[in-house]
Amino acid sequence: MAELTAYSGMAALLVPDLPGADVDVITAYLHRAGRKFCEDSEVFRQEPERVLSVGTDRYTLALTGAQVRRIIRVRFLDPSVDDAKNYSDGRDIIPDNYYLDEANQDLVLNTRAAVQDHENGYTLVVEAAYVPHTGSDVLPDSFLTRWADAIRYCAMFELTGMVKRPWSDPASEKKFMVLYYDAVARARFEETHEHKKVNKTMRAPSFTTSSRSWL
Repeated sequence: MAELTAYSGMAALLVPDLPGADVDVITAYLHRAGRKFCEDSEVFRQEPERVLSVGTDRYTLALTGAQVRRIIRVRFLDPSVDDAKNYSDGRDIIPDNYYLDEANQDLVLNTRAAVQDHENGYTLVVEAAYVPHTGSDVLPDSFLTRWADAIRYCAMFELTGMVKRPWSDPASEKKFMVLYYDAVARARFEETHEHKKVNKTMRAPSFTTSSRSWL
């Protein structure tokens, strides 16, 4: 498949399969499909990065144009570990010791023991899945290219499922729905195995710390 540079480029490929559908309508549904795919698959992630500041309980996970879907993993690493993606070192923080402040898009360490570990020199590594805001173009071209089939299937099952449109097609709706959810399952499987092999390709801006300290 040729490199896709934008949703509009992907939309042009769908025009022949949707007689009478305006390109702008198709593009809007591709935006929706990209967002839904990120919700369902959780493959648009922040690559783990070291958070070096200490003495705080709150870390912003904010990403322009997107919101946190779920915190995937939080770990403490020994200061001697040079690579934040070396999962053989360090230890996981259980979810009871942190939570997501959705309003502020912050990770909050909510036990004194966790904060003390950080203050004792261990550094924090966080990985989170993101979902684009409605209408946002935050998904990079590489992401759209890699997951083009899944996004296309999602848009097609929603568009062909519309009622009383020239392109309405209940049989195609069912076909593309099955293809889409199969693609989601494959994406989740691939992400899990790539995570284990530490072979990630997606990157987003590094986390930074807020000024609020442990109370």
